[in-house]
Order: sequence, then structure tokens, then C-alpha cells
Amino acid sequence: MNPAALAAAKRRADAAANGASPAIPRQAGPESAARKPSSAIFNNLNQPGLSAADEGNGVTPPDTTGAIGPNFYMEFVNQFVGVFDRNTLARVNSLDLASFVGAPSGLTTTDVQIQWDPQSNRWIYALIGFQTGNNYVLFGWTKTADPTNLPGGWCRYGVGTGSSLNDYPKLGHDANFITIGSNVYSDTLPTYPFVTANMWAIPKPLAGDTTCSSPVSAWYFADATHLLHNADGSLAFTPVPANTADGSSTGYIVGATPVYQQTGLLIGVVTSSFVIGLTTLYLHRVIGIGSPSLPAPQATLMATIIKGLLSQNLPWGLVLVGVFITVTLELCGIHSLSFAVGSYLPIATTAPIFAGGLVRAYVEKKTGRAEESEVSAGTLFSSGLIAGGSLAGILYAVLFGSKIIQEADADVQGLVPFIHEGTMGMIAGGLLFLALALVLGRAAQKKIM
Repeated sequence: MNPAALAAAKRRADAAANGASPAIPRQAGPESAARKPSSAIFNNLNQPGLSAADEGNGVTPPDTTGAIGPNFYMEFVNQFVGVFDRNTLARVNSLDLASFVGAPSGLTTTDVQIQWDPQSNRWIYALIGFQTGNNYVLFGWTKTADPTNLPGGWCRYGVGTGSSLNDYPKLGHDANFITIGSNVYSDTLPTYPFVTANMWAIPKPLAGDTTCSSPVSAWYFADATHLLHNADGSLAFTPVPANTADGSSTGYIVGATPVYQQTGLLIGVVTSSFVIGLTTLYLHRVIGIGSPSLPAPQATLMATIIKGLLSQNLPWGLVLVGVFITVTLELCGIHSLSFAVGSYLPIATTAPIFAGGLVRAYVEKKTGRAEESEVSAGTLFSSGLIAGGSLAGILYAVLFGSKIIQEADADVQGLVPFIHEGTMGMIAGGLLFLALALVLGRAAQKKIM
């Protein structure tokens, strides 16, 4: 593989897709037309990969991973391996994972990683095998560039780690070593406490070596008494080795700091629990959850079901009717969950959702793209509207509970006659909602990434 040629081909493809010459610097500005898709099916190659039927027992999650080489594509899932022809995507060979790695009886294999190493011209894999008190780090490589001989064309190795489970293995390689990052958990306790992050280094076989030398050295750098730290001194977590495409002997590892992540999550959970609990109690005291002013259909529905179960007077006839309606909808190809949500939510709640769907359909038709990303402009703007609406509702409840709204009611009514319900109020609300929809439509057409 030629890295320079690959980089040049990517630049040409990007220029062709965006209608720009690779030799002319591109200037930021408004787009005159819809951009062409940045991805497409190559050479009409589109074939299904491994499925739950191939595994036989349908392990969930499958932990799908894959890598592509000059002539083959390899796909690994928990408990199964597949080799595919790169030119046709036809499956060449497949085998269950335990047989592929030569796992002893009783050892469960999982979290497999696979990579093509162009420097040594061979495939490399790593995974873990777990059994209480008898855990393993498993790894290996192909004897040649051809991976189709499963498992005869592969060299397979394993390192026993006893009660230390090296979970979340991540594979990397440089000019001299195969590197594996992991999080170590102890299986001596039912809770599997975290011990430390760890790194493994295994010397790569010499180029052209088709023998499986035994034994192979494997070094690890952390244990319970020697914890793995980041450069800033904090404890490492989920280290991910980087792959070096050149002949550099320097390897790189990316890690995280679990204490900061866990502290942030803890603060978020505790804070939101108090805020949501206090807000709910306040709204119920001031307005009354379930009242005409605050109907809360979802909460009312769950309360009705729970009360019916506890008092043993749930209307099972209606429940069974709902079950048969759900089956009928699914047979007709209709999403039963969406139908059910629309059935019990009031029209005042579903109408804005429908309007948002119309805005999205308009934006997708105008831009020629379907935004599914969680960080698209339309999604972020809509999330802000939801959060803003919730905060405005809480502010209204605070003003209502403080009697501020009632005391200023007469003065406001005299100054702004359309602020309350009625014809003028409906017209004003409709115009504001239309303006908001137009702003959302314009904001959703912008690209932020």
C-alpha cells in the first residue's frame, strides 16, 4: 500500500465530490447548491456480513469489528470469524471464534480486535478469554498475507492472567511491537472491582517468517501494586494504542482519566435528582400534577397502571384490546409505539411534534440530505427549544406560586388584550409558533460539521 498515493486519491475524490479543483484553495461561503453525498456504494459491492444465524446462539452485543487488506476483508463478532473476498465480498471461509483461537474447554472468548499490518504484511488479532480464576489475553497473527486458512494459517498465543480480567482490549501496532491496551478487573469478588488500566507489548514476527515460534514474550506494564498513569499523573482508563503507518519505533497510547469522568457523572446524577425531585414536588403543590392545568398524561398513565396492579382491579379487557391492536399494527407495517404515544397524548402535545416533522421534511427536501446526526444544527436547535420550553414552564410555575401572575393579571390584561385564551390569544400564539417554525427551518439548513 502506498500512503502518498492513497492521500492523493482522497484529495481528488473530495474535490470531485464538491465540485472544486484540488489545486485551488477553497474559500468559506454560502453553498450555491446541495452538496453531493460524501459516501456511496463502491463498484456495486453491497453484501450482508455475519449474522446471529451464523453464530447459532446470537450473542448480544455482537461486538462487531473488521479490517480490510489488499485482497480480503475480515469480520469478527463474538463467537464467529468470517473472511470475505475484497473484490466480490463473497464469503471465503468462516469458523467459530473458540476454534479459531484454540481456546481450551470452559474458556469464553469475547471482545475480539482485528487489524491488517501493511508493514509486516500480515493480519493481527487480539481478544480475551474469561473463566473465573483462569482468564487469558489471547493474540496471534497470520503466517502470510492470506488469512483464509482458519485456523491453520495463523499463529495463536495466549497469556494466563489468573483472576485478573483484562477487559475492553484495544489493539495497535508500530514498527516493532504489537500493543494491547486493557482495563483490569478482579474476578475474586462478585462486583468485579476495577484494579488498573494495563498495556501489553508483544514483539512482532520478522517479515517473511511463516513459522509459529514458541514461546513468544509478552510484557505488561501495570498490576495492583503498579498502577498505570497518564502523563499528568492521573490514573489511566481504557488505553487505546495508536497504529503507526511508517517505520517509526515510537509508539503512542491514548488514555482517559476515570476519576474525572466518574466525578462528573456523579455530580450530574446527584444534581439532576435533586432538581427534578424538588421541581416535581413544587409543581404538584402549586398547580397539581394530573389536574386540568397540568394533565401529565404519561405520569397519569403509569399511575393508573401501578394502582390497578396493586389493587388487582386493572381493566385487563382494555389491556388485551391494546395488545391485539399492537399486533395488528405491526402486521400492517406501522410502528406500534409511535401509534400508542399519539393515542394517549393530547392533541396539544402531538400537534407541535407533527409540525416539527413537517419542518424537518421541508429542510430535507430543500437541502437534499437526511440529518440523523445528534449534533446536526436542526437537532441542537430543537433540543434548545425543548429545554427552553421546560425552563419557561418552571418559571411560570414559580411566578404563579408566588402570586406574581395573579397580582399583575388585571394590569397585563389591560395592556395586552390578547395574552389570555380567546380569539386574539389564539391568533397571537399561532403567529409566534409560525415564526418559531421559520427560524427552526432556517437554522436546520446550516452545517456545523
